[in-house]
Amino acid sequence: MVQPRFVRSSPSSPSSVAGEPKSSNLYVANCGPAVGLSHDAIVAAFSAFGEVKGVYAADESGVRVVVAFADPFSAKSALEALSGRPCTDLDGRTLHIRYSVLQLPSQVNECVPVSLSSSDLNIPGLFLLPDFVTAEEEQQLLAAVDTQPWIGLAKRRVQHYGYEFCYGTRNVDTRNRLGELPPFVSPILERISLFPNLDYDLASLNLDQLTVNEYPSGVGLSPHIDTHSAFEDCIFSLSLAGPCIMEFRRYSASTWKVDEEKPDSTTCIKKALYLPPRSMLLLSGEARYAWNHYIPHHKIDKVKDKVIRRSPRRVSFTLRKVRNHPCRLYFILNPLKSLESRPNKRVLSAQQMFNNTLLHLPRPILPTFTSCRASRKILSKRMSTATEPKVRKFESVEGADLNSISKPDGIRFRLVSYNILAQVYVKSSFFPHSPPVCLKWKARSHAILSVLKKLHADFFCLQEVDEYDSFYRKNMESLGYSGIYIQRTGQRKRDGCAIFYKPSCAELVTKERIEYNDLLDSVKADSVSCAVILMIHK
Repeated sequence: MVQPRFVRSSPSSPSSVAGEPKSSNLYVANCGPAVGLSHDAIVAAFSAFGEVKGVYAADESGVRVVVAFADPFSAKSALEALSGRPCTDLDGRTLHIRYSVLQLPSQVNECVPVSLSSSDLNIPGLFLLPDFVTAEEEQQLLAAVDTQPWIGLAKRRVQHYGYEFCYGTRNVDTRNRLGELPPFVSPILERISLFPNLDYDLASLNLDQLTVNEYPSGVGLSPHIDTHSAFEDCIFSLSLAGPCIMEFRRYSASTWKVDEEKPDSTTCIKKALYLPPRSMLLLSGEARYAWNHYIPHHKIDKVKDKVIRRSPRRVSFTLRKVRNHPCRLYFILNPLKSLESRPNKRVLSAQQMFNNTLLHLPRPILPTFTSCRASRKILSKRMSTATEPKVRKFESVEGADLNSISKPDGIRFRLVSYNILAQVYVKSSFFPHSPPVCLKWKARSHAILSVLKKLHADFFCLQEVDEYDSFYRKNMESLGYSGIYIQRTGQRKRDGCAIFYKPSCAELVTKERIEYNDLLDSVKADSVSCAVILMIHK
């Protein structure tokens, strides 16, 4: 039976405490597990007003619940007594209450057909083994983790063993080891060595990092790829206590500015797999590096015409091997050909980018002034009288000692990192030494395009880019580049960062948007970054 869904009454519905009760269900805000109030504690507090049939999460926030009474008069009494007042039985929290209405689910997740076998998805490197542990072993594992302290995140709880995974940097600190993996996972590690289709023995895998995740009902995971620079090839995930649907998405190289929770069917390939309790999932090769995996934030799923309700709790054991050396990812990606069919292609890693030919972009050297009057005088003498902007000269350091470790037969390419300077920041008051005509976008855009064209770069990393859709995209495409653009968040922020690459030189494997506001509280400038993995055509 599908669990009913309760929602807050609409603004047009009376929320006054006067008159007849409108519902036997109450929508209660500032109340839930995320603020330290268990459902049992909420039931105990509201039971003083009548029989409580149940407490349900109103949404995924963990700070809003629906209290379902057996009769509407009990709900009315609770609303009158508690709404807008501190509740002593709930740690003195001030509750905000209104009537809630019952809404039956109108639709179930049926956008992507769900497979029961990993082989049906035809994703190389993806394997699912049902009944990896017994029901008795499942209960023993759950009991073992429940004796350990949990770390609370926004929507779920986690435990880390071996090494802690830092969600802010999406990486691990290899210098800070937490210790050996706990004894209760030893049987799992032994059984992994017998995993079918495993090309590694347990000794070479040497899994040393475990993350335990606890997902409440309705909580999933956003689309992502496990950090390749942090972990080795094989990712194992054991599902316990409840089922879920895992969706796999491969985004097209030409799309970036998309809603990754609800992508258009033309922007990515989507496949879904049912993960039953006690099953073990292996992500390796193409499944590991090229496909985002994603757990929809649903409470019910549709699998082969059957509606399956998620359990109140799902726990996953994710086992990985921490990478203790620079990532050198030799992974071949092609939807039409096998891995072995393209041996002359490999992924461009960050380490390789720094160990090859670079361009040094010199900063302008400006004098230091002791007074504004002196600075205006010197700048006036140096002001250019040209009506067209001068093209900057770049110094090549190709022959310099860069401590390169590239081999003679290695791949050589040219990468340019360039702060374009967004047009919104180009003001005469900032650049008094430049003629106003040179600061106009029409003149600047001509000069910028001329500079980029003459650099003959294989890859461009550009900062403070605005006018992307109206200028950069079409002009760079005419020069043979494909682009990825990330705009800064905020209504008044028009600029962002862009990466351009030549499809004839490389192929996009994956990309990542980094919001610094989410990582550091001290950052207030809506700063963003774009990180990509590219596969070079040798």
